[in-house]
Amino acid sequence: MNPPSSSSLSRVRKRAHLPVLTAVLLSLVAFPAPASAADPPEYVPDTTLLRDSMSRSVQDGWGKSENGTGYTTSWLPSLAVSGGTGTVKMPEPGTSRTVEAGVSPAVDMSASYGVSVSKLPTSGGGVHSGLQVRYKSGSFYQATLRVLPGGETALDISRTNGRPETKSALARPFALPFRVDAGQKVNVELQATGSSPVEIKARAWLAGTTAGEWQQTASDSSDARITGAGTLRITTYVSAASQPATVAYDDLAAQTLRKATAPVVPPPAPTPPVPPVEPPANPAPPTVPEPPTLPQPPT
Repeated sequence: MNPPSSSSLSRVRKRAHLPVLTAVLLSLVAFPAPASAADPPEYVPDTTLLRDSMSRSVQDGWGKSENGTGYTTSWLPSLAVSGGTGTVKMPEPGTSRTVEAGVSPAVDMSASYGVSVSKLPTSGGGVHSGLQVRYKSGSFYQATLRVLPGGETALDISRTNGRPETKSALARPFALPFRVDAGQKVNVELQATGSSPVEIKARAWLAGTTAGEWQQTASDSSDARITGAGTLRITTYVSAASQPATVAYDDLAAQTLRKATAPVVPPPAPTPPVPPVEPPANPAPPTVPEPPTLPQPPT
């Protein structure tokens, strides 16, 4: 299948950095055609897994969230918490840093965070922030926010099965309808539900505005779909041709989801029976018929 054509980027505003955005989005691998299926069931929040406003001070790591969730990473010196954000320093282009939240593994899950970049890239593919769910043994679904030169932004969703080279795009990349400045926060949300198919939804919006409709959706019915329970990870990457940056995260949240149940409609109230007609208190006596008139004999 050919990569997405430039017509898929018609929503991008025509700015000086449009060629960079186009080149980055078209570099993604091919995506599967959307499956034809009935409307998926609705899901509602169930159990809180993670709630973290980053309101603490930690060096060499992110410590624990207010609901007691810890974080693990192989890059402790790159992480810190201060000023209400958890930061990830990216001193070298072409590198990535990953943090795993110690939440209970879940199948149906929604996760979100706020993210900002200290400096906008001036070249290359920019800074990428990825939110992963159902993570287990290198397999996961991911929503990626891309901050590109000039502050252009894009969102895509993908699936990885065990190894980085198995990464597969699940939908056309979406050019977000806003630009960002250095330090400006963007909220990102990712949701994965079901098993046959797996429904993936993602959206991103500027902090201080209202979340809109899902901007990226996919129904994954392939044999490679991920159906088992997994945890939550956050990954940060700086393109090899872009500049070092510090990426800040806050308002991390995750929760399990359950299928919404239809409201119980009470049966209609029974119709009260019609009371029987009471006989009259003083019934009229029956009328005595008049005796018949006898015929007269003939004369």
